[in-house]
Amino acid sequence: MQFILRKDCGPSYNERFRNVMSYTIVGVIGHIDHGKTSLVAALTGVDTDTAPEERRRGITIDLGFASFTSGDDQFALIDAPGHQKYIGNLLAGVASLDLGLLVVASDQGVQAQTIEHAEILRSLGVQRILVALSRCDLTDPKQRKQIREEVEFFLTDLGFETLQIVETSTVSGEGVEELREHLKSQRRREARRTHGPFRMPIDRVFSKPGRGTVVAGTLWAGKVCVGDELMIQPSGQRVRVRDIEAHGQQIDSTQAGMRTAMNLAGVDTSQLRRGHELVAPASYTLTQRFLAEVTPYPDSPTIKCPAALHFHTATMHCDGRLLGPHSLAPDKKQKVIVQTTEPIVFSFNQPFLLRRPYPHGSIAAGRILIPLEGINKKTREILDFGNNLSPSDVVVHIIAQVKLRDELSTSELLLPQITSSLTHDQQNLAALLKQVEDAPEIIRIGDQLISASFLKSTKRAILKRLQSQSNAENAWIDEQSLRDQITKRSTHTIVKHAIASLLEDQQIVRSNHLLAIKTDQTSLSKKQTAALAQIIQLLADNRTPPNLAELAKATKQSDEALKSLIRFAVHQGTVIGIGDDLYYATGVISAFCHELIALFNADANRTVAEIRDHLQITRKYAIPLLEHFDREQITCRKGDHRTAGPRLELLIAANAVTQDISQVAPGNSTN
Repeated sequence: MQFILRKDCGPSYNERFRNVMSYTIVGVIGHIDHGKTSLVAALTGVDTDTAPEERRRGITIDLGFASFTSGDDQFALIDAPGHQKYIGNLLAGVASLDLGLLVVASDQGVQAQTIEHAEILRSLGVQRILVALSRCDLTDPKQRKQIREEVEFFLTDLGFETLQIVETSTVSGEGVEELREHLKSQRRREARRTHGPFRMPIDRVFSKPGRGTVVAGTLWAGKVCVGDELMIQPSGQRVRVRDIEAHGQQIDSTQAGMRTAMNLAGVDTSQLRRGHELVAPASYTLTQRFLAEVTPYPDSPTIKCPAALHFHTATMHCDGRLLGPHSLAPDKKQKVIVQTTEPIVFSFNQPFLLRRPYPHGSIAAGRILIPLEGINKKTREILDFGNNLSPSDVVVHIIAQVKLRDELSTSELLLPQITSSLTHDQQNLAALLKQVEDAPEIIRIGDQLISASFLKSTKRAILKRLQSQSNAENAWIDEQSLRDQITKRSTHTIVKHAIASLLEDQQIVRSNHLLAIKTDQTSLSKKQTAALAQIIQLLADNRTPPNLAELAKATKQSDEALKSLIRFAVHQGTVIGIGDDLYYATGVISAFCHELIALFNADANRTVAEIRDHLQITRKYAIPLLEHFDREQITCRKGDHRTAGPRLELLIAANAVTQDISQVAPGNSTN
């Protein structure tokens, strides 16, 4: 594609460009030196071998582009290199084709690259193919008939609909006009879908004097206008479209299916290469690990997994690794996991090709199904997920995706990439999500879609953890601590919903910030709950709390009922018994410990009176409190003095001013 940037032809050409009835992309393929470039030149008047090396060696090394117009129909021809060494360049050119033009030399017939090129087109979904029997000036009718039969047999065996075989000669001009007419008859009749985010794989990068960086490629999706901001992937760099050109003419916009060159502002040619892509900002996902469906070619050897192969998609290629089934049989579709050495832009059902590192040759074709970043499931689970994917049902696809990932926000559904591939028209998002959340396998919470089966397994994990705790001295677990433990395998949203569901089903109980399995020891009636709340309130922030008799009188509880409630509170860890029928709220004991830290930091030896005054309590409370602290090694008694005990020293060393008393004195009991 020649980037001319003619300022004087824009408006009139824009109008004609918008009124073009059809735009057909033709991939010209065939074995090396079978006359592809000469035939393209005869059809279009453009010599696509523009590089000095190509002219010197007389072969096409890189992609060549030319076009011709017939009335309101335009045809873009991509001249692909035929040499085995440059198959990678061919793959970059045939990523988006409407029609194949296979060139077979009548004096040589079907060759190695003839077969490989045709298999590549078939793998990419090209169903229609025209055949140009070239160099007919060098052969007699009998030889040409023999080659025609050979070509027909080989293409039929590959499953192609052979539209026509035309005998041509660029020397005499034989068949050129007939071939052009056949191309016209096979113009693309249906309108191209332009919905979905903009995407253009880059197959050419160069610099234009006075204009800067220019990139070229075929738009896969969406539209773009002069002045639009785009993103380069995989770098994520933002650029602005300065000018747009199609086939040597400047235009103000272009859309899916068009061969396009763009002059970009904000990037240097050294930062771009073939294989990079231009996309709409915040649109397509990058992936290096994905689920795919692979079909080895009929004549390829069995592929043993894991397998290291060359991976080609859009205009990029890199090394890839296949994981999954033990082996992949020829001509049989199978799900595999593909890992690539470079990130690629993802869209659902995107085609790719696999080639052997050595000996060189295409070995299989495939379709990308879903990215696997962040998914830690076993290979078998992922492959089973792939087998449940629907080739055309968006709802089934979304449900399978959520079940694979356990939880997915609606913003992560990759709907533009999925729906643009699965449907002819963009479906209403709200209607889609309504169908998804009505499915029994899915639960929707806000913007999150959750797998019902994974929610069930998360609930089992919570119950198992609480059940193991119920056999311990303290059956209660801090809710945040429980969430932290379970979220190692589940997300915060799922754990939160699972706890709420278990509470609603009365399988577990909550008291303040604590959770436990529902048992006679951990469950209270509404009346008991109210009484316990009253007890906690009387003890909260109270340095001189009432004893059991005073508590019973204040709460109007019998001695037995009060003791039962106190035992419950101690079991929870919200109340600590220190003896002599005295109970403190955990927070008060924690405050005492922190105040002792400051007291002992000033002087390591303290009398009962000093401690009593510092804690602002009477001797009635100081003696049983210090005896409790001695038992718990928070303090150490030396005659009439107290020093900091080893457990308090741990607090001092860690400066744990907010340390919870449940960690300081876990051995408390009701006495």
